[in-house]
Amino acid sequence: MKYLYGSSIFFIGALFIVLSSPFSDAHPIGINPTNLGQSDSIPEPKNEQVTIRISSVGDIMAHQTQLTAQKQADGTYNFDNNFTYMKELFNGSDVMIGNLETTFAGAKIGYSAYPRFNTPDALAAAIKNAGINLVATANNHTYDNGGEAMLRTLDVLHRQGLETFGTQKTIEEKNYVIREVKGVKIGFASYTYESGKNPEGLKTINGLPVSKSFEPLLNSFDPYEPEADILKMKEVAAQMKADSAEFLVFVVHWGKEYKQTPSDSQVLVAEALNEAGVDVIFGSHPHVVQPIDFIVNDSTKHMTFVAYSMGNFISNQRYESMDNYNTEDGLFIGVEIEKIAANKPQLKQVFYEPTWVNRYKQGGKYYFEVVPARIAGKDKVAYNIFEEAIEKRVQASSLRTIEMIEAPMSEKASVYFKRYLKSHVSTVAE
Repeated sequence: MKYLYGSSIFFIGALFIVLSSPFSDAHPIGINPTNLGQSDSIPEPKNEQVTIRISSVGDIMAHQTQLTAQKQADGTYNFDNNFTYMKELFNGSDVMIGNLETTFAGAKIGYSAYPRFNTPDALAAAIKNAGINLVATANNHTYDNGGEAMLRTLDVLHRQGLETFGTQKTIEEKNYVIREVKGVKIGFASYTYESGKNPEGLKTINGLPVSKSFEPLLNSFDPYEPEADILKMKEVAAQMKADSAEFLVFVVHWGKEYKQTPSDSQVLVAEALNEAGVDVIFGSHPHVVQPIDFIVNDSTKHMTFVAYSMGNFISNQRYESMDNYNTEDGLFIGVEIEKIAANKPQLKQVFYEPTWVNRYKQGGKYYFEVVPARIAGKDKVAYNIFEEAIEKRVQASSLRTIEMIEAPMSEKASVYFKRYLKSHVSTVAE
């Protein structure tokens, strides 16, 4: 099975006019010394065109059932099988982003799940092996085990060669990343919502007060009184542009859990980032899929694509534990951007594939495997879907996500859905 994006491939050729004289070798007009002084013009330089794909998935979590499932007979952990069926999709992207909603605090304090996550370091290796190459680390579980664990999480990811953004090791580091892809400089920033202030006035993440020494190392905003933090986010966008970024991507952890519509705070922040010139927003945290939208600024005409919530990528949240089928729905989503010559990169298309966590039991042990839902629902044998009831369940999840993504939030946005949304990744038999 091979995955193909719906993009076109362009071939640019240069026109060479050659001499037909029998007394000389053939040379392009304007280069052959025998033609000096003739009126023929030198060919114009190539109009170079670059296409880049930037994709993301939502929350990467490890609940207790997952920890038990991924523990090996020798006591070590391995998470590679979680991502096996997503690798081919991931490898089709130039930049593949994942949101790590846990910490790597180390084995000494004991591995744990909700409400304070600490996952074995092996998950970082699996993320790398899957094809994710950029990890957002700012979310409401970033500080679950304190500041030192937050920093250790970065060390573990960096040892795998993974680039991170959202948290940083020192105040001297930039709180954003600029990555050059095919000669185009793309800026990435990640932010999480705060859970209010404690009695001493410290900001809290997941209800835990963040000490003054670690506060500058974590990108966050107050969703209850956001004005000051929105200004800071706009300043970061301006810094990224001044630092040579030609295209801006923000990953934002926001919204209300299990709500399928964006909150007023989400919309407010999205519109503010649009004003700041941000081009793409990938959202996470609600643990369900929310709509996508195209925000166009009335004054500047700048357009921002926003995926309000990509849902869970991998977790143990499902109908059996949550009494909510929507927590099973996930979203692989990306943008294809195009840059022609010295022009600013422009959005060319948006593509997506619904995802679903196939949890099944064999030999008394659970297995967790993320599958491309639309595809897996049509080829159950290839994706370890052993029961008809599960086949129907993955198909239902796929349909819920499709209906959510393909419905414009407003009549105004409909024209952009028709222009840019290319539905899903298609498959063809080799």
